[in-house]
Amino acid sequence: MSELAAESAQRKQAGRRASALLDAEQASRVSAVKAEEDVAAAERVSNQRRASAMMDLEQAARIQKIKLEEEMDGIERKANQ
Repeated sequence: MSELAAESAQRKQAGRRASALLDAEQASRVSAVKAEEDVAAAERVSNQRRASAMMDLEQAARIQKIKLEEEMDGIERKANQ
């Protein structure tokens, strides 16, 4: 009877270990998915910031172009007087 009890205890222990391994594997997969989501979110933020910076640079270039055109017009007017 003690052999049966020992075998039963060993099976229960093996079952607990298998369950713990499955739980750890599941947690690892969930952690990996979360990490991938975090990386994707960081990339989206980075891309948004990059796009915003590009738009700011384009706007600054347009403003600079307008200022230069106005300056050139002023120089031409003075030259034509």
